[in-house]
Amino acid sequence: MSFSQIAAPVNTGQKSTTQVLATQDDSTLIIAASVVSFVVFIILIVLIVLLIWCWKRRGHQKLPLERQDTKNESWLQYYTKHFYNTPLKDKGKWSNTVDLNESRYPTINEKYLPSDLQVADIHHNRPNISFEEEYKKLPLGLKYPFNEAQKPANGERNRFDHILPYDHSRVILRDTANSYINANYIDSYDMHHAYIAVQSPFNEVTMCDFWYMVFQEKVTHVVFLARLIEDGIVKSEIYWPEKGSQIHGVVTVQHVKTEVFANFIVRTFNLDLGGTGARKVTQYQYTSWPDHGVPDDPIPFLEFLQKVRRNVPQSKYPLVVHCGTGVSRTAVFIAIDSLLEQARSENAVNVYRFCSKMRRNRTMMVRTLKQYVLIYDILFEALITNHNVVGRDLKTSYRILSDTNPTSEKSYFREQFEVLERFIPDPEAADYSIAMRSDNVQKNRFNTMRLLPMDKHRTPIQNPASFAQKDYINGLFIDSYLTKNTFIVTQTPMKSTVTDFWRMIYDYNVSSVAMVNGPDFHEDTCAAYWPDRIGIQKWQQFFVNLVSEKDSEYMTIRHLELASDKHPTKAARTIMHFQFKAWKMYEKIPWSRDAMLSYVNQVEKWQKSGSAQGPIVVHCMDGASQSGLFCACYIMSEKLRVENQVDIFHTVKHLKMRRLHMINCLEQYKFCFKFLWDAMHLSHLSDPVSNGRANPAFTGDSFA
Repeated sequence: MSFSQIAAPVNTGQKSTTQVLATQDDSTLIIAASVVSFVVFIILIVLIVLLIWCWKRRGHQKLPLERQDTKNESWLQYYTKHFYNTPLKDKGKWSNTVDLNESRYPTINEKYLPSDLQVADIHHNRPNISFEEEYKKLPLGLKYPFNEAQKPANGERNRFDHILPYDHSRVILRDTANSYINANYIDSYDMHHAYIAVQSPFNEVTMCDFWYMVFQEKVTHVVFLARLIEDGIVKSEIYWPEKGSQIHGVVTVQHVKTEVFANFIVRTFNLDLGGTGARKVTQYQYTSWPDHGVPDDPIPFLEFLQKVRRNVPQSKYPLVVHCGTGVSRTAVFIAIDSLLEQARSENAVNVYRFCSKMRRNRTMMVRTLKQYVLIYDILFEALITNHNVVGRDLKTSYRILSDTNPTSEKSYFREQFEVLERFIPDPEAADYSIAMRSDNVQKNRFNTMRLLPMDKHRTPIQNPASFAQKDYINGLFIDSYLTKNTFIVTQTPMKSTVTDFWRMIYDYNVSSVAMVNGPDFHEDTCAAYWPDRIGIQKWQQFFVNLVSEKDSEYMTIRHLELASDKHPTKAARTIMHFQFKAWKMYEKIPWSRDAMLSYVNQVEKWQKSGSAQGPIVVHCMDGASQSGLFCACYIMSEKLRVENQVDIFHTVKHLKMRRLHMINCLEQYKFCFKFLWDAMHLSHLSDPVSNGRANPAFTGDSFA
């Protein structure tokens, strides 16, 4: 008997134990595999749902804070602890010089620092030259012949008899009975006859000469640096048509369009001389120069100059620049525009040398020391930082700013924000005299100048109920890019100021209220100022009617009506109240960028619907921490639609010049960049998004 025969099992017709166990194992494996497959399938479904949810809410983000101890803290205690810091101030802006031929560079920006600072700073113990000393050494008076200007026939063509054009640089009108106009060519940093500096037209003769010169010199852009009347003095005649056409001498000027911004106006005309064909000319009028002195905030003027330069291509034809005299603001604009070219080429500027060169071609260019210092101030603003103007390159700029500077071991973002905080003028008590009066102190939730309205920007109540109630409320005006006094920014009303709050809304004909505090912001100092249910509630003379309330994930929109028993014949006013819900108490930024974008769009849509009037009242607990970020996002949205790019740094700084505590942390500053990215790419905005499709100028992936 072989081994195989001995080992072979005997077939009895029944399954062996081994077979039974194998069958049971197979069944168990099949059941287990089915269960595992089902679980994996469910997990995959859950993951897909989560991924879709995360994608839709990619703007949502929370900022972890060190708030383990906030349980027993009131919001005011927490706020004081985390936000009430005083920024470091550093006033050193420009390098020192000991020689008038030596250029200066901004010391705060590494881009402009010399490669060997130690050598550059050795001045052999010679005294530094101040801006005032530079200015006093500029050439004075009429230094060169001006015979043509003195001819009797030209007397009516000179606004002032002491501001006359030199013969060697004057603009000569050709093929006309009189070749004279009070205008001079001015060279730029790198171009001969880059500008024409001219007085403003003040009669029909000078208007005819002005337009003839523009046509003759093939000018396509004109810069006008004054309002028509300032402090009761006529700075210029209206030398253009507001609509239709005008004929000035042999030149026909036809109005095409007018675009109004907060600080300037852009007008477009077509010029024709004797049927030779229409030529397009654009005029840029700066309207925010104060009646006396110089602007205290250089940023609006810088924005104006940037607007001009975005639209004015490099050309072989001159840019016409004029103010009342053609020597003061005109010189400031020309100097800044040209010296920025020098800075781009040499990483330094020589204001003294350029102003001296201007005065050799037109007398008295830069008339006052304040104007001379303003040139430095605006140049500094333009050169203070890098990667601040962003458009389609925003993500690249964000990544660069997120890198660490190996020298300071700080991120470039951190350094840029510190620069933003440092170079804002220190608050001075004299600027806040009304807010700090003893009878007004109790109307401020915080009595620090960082959160008080400056006298010149505050919103006085125009119709106090009685003499005993003064006109003070903690509110201030803020401009947007397109309009003056777009916002009234204020603190959330206290129990003692609710009536003042409604009086301010009534006085300024407000139709929109943006409440940036979420519903979980609870603080004993805050008061309810609208009815808690559908119906009417009265605060002294004011009746507030809650007509309807619509709630969504990100905001609550209330339809209110406001009436006053002091004006019983006037119809109740409609007010839309927008409460933002996507900002948690104790957090520095909203938990959703999508929410902020939607919120800004809703407020702006109503405000520009034609039904709304007056400024937008924006409020939060302190009138800065949340309100500032809302205003920044609103303004950036406007700039993006109009210019396709935004200077984020100066947008934020302009707000902080009004109220220092706005955009009070690095997290909010970075939020501005991310918000702008979403505004570029998401279809919430009507423009730069058209027909539901993203603007082709802004394409790219999401911004985490």
